[in-house]
Amino acid sequence: MDRRSFLGAGALIAADTGIARLGHAETTAFLAENGQAAADGKATDQSSAEISANLAQEAAEAARTAAESIDIRRVPDMDALRTLNTDTTKLAFLPDDTGFDWKDVDSTEAARLDPNEHILVRDPKKPLAFGAWYRRLKGDEPSVRDGFKAKGDGRADDTAALQDAIYWMEYYPLRSRALTWERGVYNVSQLIIPDEITGVSFNGRSFWDSTIMCHDGGSEPLIRNASQEFKMFDLSLLSARPNTDNWNDQKNGLHNDRGDGQRADVDVTISRCRIAGFYQGVYHKGRGLSAHGNHFASCHFGISLDWPDLGSYVPSDTTGDDVFDDPMGFRGIAISDTRFHSLNYAAVANVGLNAAKIVGLKINDISLDIGRRIFYGHLGTHGSITNSTSTLSATEILELTGGLDFNVSGITGGGNAKNGARTPTNLIKLTDGLFTAGRFSNITLSNCEEHAIHDNSTCLEGVTFSDITFHNVGFSAPETSRAFSFGSQNSDIEVVNTKLVGADRLQGVVGNNFSNNRIRAINLSKTGNDTPWTIGSPIVLVGKRQRYSPELIPVTNIADISATVLDWIYVDDDLIEIGGRFAATAVEAGNCEVDLPLPVAAVFEQPQDAWGSLIAATPGMNVAGVAVANGNMLRLRWLAPKNKDISFCLTARYGIR
Repeated sequence: MDRRSFLGAGALIAADTGIARLGHAETTAFLAENGQAAADGKATDQSSAEISANLAQEAAEAARTAAESIDIRRVPDMDALRTLNTDTTKLAFLPDDTGFDWKDVDSTEAARLDPNEHILVRDPKKPLAFGAWYRRLKGDEPSVRDGFKAKGDGRADDTAALQDAIYWMEYYPLRSRALTWERGVYNVSQLIIPDEITGVSFNGRSFWDSTIMCHDGGSEPLIRNASQEFKMFDLSLLSARPNTDNWNDQKNGLHNDRGDGQRADVDVTISRCRIAGFYQGVYHKGRGLSAHGNHFASCHFGISLDWPDLGSYVPSDTTGDDVFDDPMGFRGIAISDTRFHSLNYAAVANVGLNAAKIVGLKINDISLDIGRRIFYGHLGTHGSITNSTSTLSATEILELTGGLDFNVSGITGGGNAKNGARTPTNLIKLTDGLFTAGRFSNITLSNCEEHAIHDNSTCLEGVTFSDITFHNVGFSAPETSRAFSFGSQNSDIEVVNTKLVGADRLQGVVGNNFSNNRIRAINLSKTGNDTPWTIGSPIVLVGKRQRYSPELIPVTNIADISATVLDWIYVDDDLIEIGGRFAATAVEAGNCEVDLPLPVAAVFEQPQDAWGSLIAATPGMNVAGVAVANGNMLRLRWLAPKNKDISFCLTARYGIR
């Protein structure tokens, strides 16, 4: 028995002929033509013959019932298709089982865009404006090769066939507009996905097997997408030109921009794709991008974000509930589990005119090798960069221009470049803008050329750096390098649980360039070096002993006084303790007073704003005294029994505001 005739007796014929969603009436009418062949065929055994005969009888009866409501024809060729009476015939098939549906709709515009005759006019008596034949394609996801005759052989120009396939998606149901890209290399100049075709999906076999190859020069992108909900899976976007030519021409791989006057919610999804050799692998203007499991190589920027100016767009439909009356629509950017290789500037960039307005940026599990920056630009509001690694980065790993309520954590970087050169220049470089209520944490860096954290921003308001380990920082010039170099002003910064490891003595672990900053450092540690804890303007260094050499001032009954070095420590960020020894000689027996300058300035209003004690350490001298607040100094008092030189041990505390 012929396989097609046997299948024609049942629903399986739908899968083989590309009519998988035929209704009951359509199916039974079709079976009338094929059922008898099943009964007449030569069965290989008695069982299959009986089955065939029974199915044929059922099909014939069903066909007679359906004949009054539907007319299905087989035609030998396209010309015969055009001659059918479309008043009664709405479904027809060619000998190769390609199916055609007649639709009584105005198809004038569609036909103009359809060079491959997916739409066919019956005859001049019924103009295209009254209807057209629409070719059915096999399966739910039509193949660009089988359905639209793209070659995919790496030689032919497939632009027209592929563009035709994209336009054809308009006639598919909204959630079924998927194109299958079979294994091959599809040469194109440019593909355009228009705004009016929503929800197009490109589905390849894998990015090693299905490739869209761009042979076109100039600045026009390989794919210009203006459609909402565009999706691309398991494909490669490559360029046949040298990547530096595309960088110079600023030619992008995938360009997402719906344009002014449209809704700003683009919602593009890119997964398991490889994009290489372009200026911007993906340029995305709009809200809503999900990029997961991809591979970018040899691009200037891997993914470049351009947050839209909502004044140029139709606002989201949030009427009826003020709680959700948000023009941003709560859509964000999610980029994860992606490898970036040999990038010229940055893996991800957000530097457009409205970069600071971006909401919900999420970047995680990024691997960057032989590149520059993991991220460049503004973190926006609620931005997050986590669990990412950079090796052989010739610049800073993160170059940030601002952020609000952000989180950067789990960053690991470093490595040796060619000829033993160590990278990066900085771990994090903060420039230009304002950083508010953010946190940098759980970071490990090795082989940094200069400052590990290099801050040249406007201001850091409530920003915390915690649990960071630096190994071999400042190797190019240790004497001028710092683990943290803060150059912003009027900042409020906290540095917690930081360790500096390495043999080089740096200028300081934490450096402060401006006295109007409030910097609090807690639980710092260092191994293998004697780098000073702080450098520059004052820093609140909690829990670490520091030393100073005050010049004590005689006040009452003092013949001579001296103190070489005293220790002091921040017990907390507003409480200081002073300890050490000093020696004094009284003029005569009686009350003695000395003023002690403070290591950190304070102005006292009451004597009890400071407190302390001093006890004679000289053998045979049973003398004690007190320390109290006095203006902007500590007043030390004791009763001298005679004018003998006495050595004292001092402990005192005072608060600062």
